[in-house]
Amino acid sequence: MKIGHGKEKNDTGYDWPYNVYINLENDELPIGLSEGFGYGTAGANFKLSALLKDQWKDHLSICRCQKLIDIAKEEKSKKVIFTANEIYEKWKSKEQGNGAEL
Repeated sequence: MKIGHGKEKNDTGYDWPYNVYINLENDELPIGLSEGFGYGTAGANFKLSALLKDQWKDHLSICRCQKLIDIAKEEKSKKVIFTANEIYEKWKSKEQGNGAEL
């Protein structure tokens, strides 16, 4: 399920697309990140905890999904692993009223 989308101009001035997903059928790797289009698309699935790495901050910001970092921090502090559905429910509760795409 796509929860975020954004674009940022690349070096050639083209609007390069970025996406964030929660895969409700994959509790092991529930977070999907992708960028590009057509043959230039790249993407992968990750554990929620991977979003705590600095390398994903820009991607999440472009897609207006920074609140996933808060959910990842909560997961880490509670020393648990959230299911994909738990992540989605927490996402919905944080995003309601913010005009986010749910």
